[in-house]
Amino acid sequence: MFKILFFFFTLLFFIVNSANGQAREKNVAPEHLQIEHKASLRPDRILLSYAQNNLFSPTVTWRTSADETLSFLQYAKVSDTVDFYKSKEAIRAQTTTVTAIDEMVCYHKASFKTLIPGQQYAYRVGNNHHWSEWIQIRMPKIEETEPYSFIYLGDAQNDLFPLWSRVVRQAYAKAPDAYFILHAGDMINHAQNNYEWGEWFKAASFIFKMIPQFVVAGNHEYIKNTQGKKVGISTLYDPQFNYPANGLPNLGDTHYFMDYPDLKLIVLNSNEAIAPQAKWLDEILQKNSKKWVVVSFHH
Repeated sequence: MFKILFFFFTLLFFIVNSANGQAREKNVAPEHLQIEHKASLRPDRILLSYAQNNLFSPTVTWRTSADETLSFLQYAKVSDTVDFYKSKEAIRAQTTTVTAIDEMVCYHKASFKTLIPGQQYAYRVGNNHHWSEWIQIRMPKIEETEPYSFIYLGDAQNDLFPLWSRVVRQAYAKAPDAYFILHAGDMINHAQNNYEWGEWFKAASFIFKMIPQFVVAGNHEYIKNTQGKKVGISTLYDPQFNYPANGLPNLGDTHYFMDYPDLKLIVLNSNEAIAPQAKWLDEILQKNSKKWVVVSFHH
């Protein structure tokens, strides 16, 4: 069983699209910066998720400046002493170099080995010179006898740091033990805007590091050509968001499913390949044995 907590953040606005698509100025930082968004040697944009359909092997992605090409995930069981970290394990991250509009950065990815159900762990990312803080997480139980919650968030998109921060933080305050957070697309307004992605992470503070995040690809996560036609997902999307490769192969991390106790979460991408996904969805539902099915897409 589970409860769904809905937090709606609705903004009424007009979007003006020209035949030339998004201009470059739409994807650069504003003149007056509210946050620091450039990467440094210290890990930032740390995100907990799942790159495989295994509740006990979560994945962490993070970002550094392009100079920091070697990075690690360290983790340990949490104990009743402050010395828990002395019994840590380390996994070397896979690293990808990505060029954003205004900088070149490294994205890092590492998955935990299979962890113990119900056990608390702490992890950090970085290397011997620059580490994140130790971040505490708890593994789900194999058989869930009590109700559990997840948080659903609609389009963040605008005013991310000054206003949307209230929504995601209030959601966490209401459901701090939520098993995951589901974002229903349009996390940002302009696909390649490195500053807007920085605002999205800054607004959530530590929350994205502690609770697994599932995202849906919205139309605003797509790059447009000079005719305004969507030509592909943002170059800042794939390195940051990693999900089970159990959907159609040509859609990558924008289309997948994840299994929880009594619940199957299915994410679709309504920006492209709709008919093949409909067929795939029928096949998944015919094989489904879960009591609850949640299907999310952005259109």
